Amino acid sequence: MKKNILKTVSEKIQHIWKKSDKLSVQDSKKAVSDPEKKIKESIQKKEDIQIEKARQRRWSDFDFDKTDGEAFEYFCADLLRANGFTNVELTKKTGDLGVDILAEKEQITYAVQCKCHASNIGNQAVRDVYSGKECYHCMIGAVMTNRFFTKAAVRLATEHNILLWDREYLFQLIKNAEKNVYEVGKDLDPGEYKIFGEREKRWKCTVSKDKNGKSVLFQIIAEGCYTVEIREKEYLILEDAYFKPAVFEPYQSENNGWFAVKVGRDLDAGEYQIFAADEEISGYYAIYKNARYMESEKLEEEFFENKSFIILREGTYFWGENCYIEKM
Repeated sequence: MKKNILKTVSEKIQHIWKKSDKLSVQDSKKAVSDPEKKIKESIQKKEDIQIEKARQRRWSDFDFDKTDGEAFEYFCADLLRANGFTNVELTKKTGDLGVDILAEKEQITYAVQCKCHASNIGNQAVRDVYSGKECYHCMIGAVMTNRFFTKAAVRLATEHNILLWDREYLFQLIKNAEKNVYEVGKDLDPGEYKIFGEREKRWKCTVSKDKNGKSVLFQIIAEGCYTVEIREKEYLILEDAYFKPAVFEPYQSENNGWFAVKVGRDLDAGEYQIFAADEEISGYYAIYKNARYMESEKLEEEFFENKSFIILREGTYFWGENCYIEKM
């Protein structure tokens, strides 16, 4: 497996930039002499940046009832990507043959027509995508809309096996997109990551045996920044949260008392005083053998008033809620 831990688009972009900085004079001349390749790389870079921006956006903030058809098509394409579709591309505006988006999921190819209207969608859209999917040699045709479908459209779609993705289905896709799911070993490497959210906002992290989060191994609902270990064939499911590789970052007390760090990496082993961040409520800490935070891996824990005393040992993991620590 490659040394770069994350396999996200942003990592690929950083790799391209880093690589370009190290080009020798000879490589630079070669790059300039190949304008077609340069144009293709530029287009790909723009597409990668667009995809990454789509992943970072709050999907529910997009008002698809107040947008134009082209913006809706881009929104739908990004939404499909966020729901596990691959090879997602927009067709040309002219001569699209009734298909706006081509996509693939689990080796099934889709031809999708997008309809952003103020009224319900009739059977013409079904006819268009039915013929269009044949032209693009796709297995399944679908119509995606911000509205609903007329009875005639539903009947025709049933007869021709066309999927109808209406307003309710769109909201379900948005909900799924805001719950980011990563397969360990495929989307990112096993190891330790730091999970965090927006400042002073609660987030949720689930590590599960399945992508639907039904076989939960452990779960964190917190603020601040927490170190988490994930393993091969597990799923990392994030809601309102982000992640990055767990490298050295010195402990800071500005996380509103919510944090989990590795002793010996993020802070030194030794004796510490621990204080309640909000003195009106109890502070809490736990020390674990690893960054999986299971009850069986817990070494000690304490609810305390105002302040307490702890000894942190190399290689353990400190979990804090409503607290901050100072070395003695």
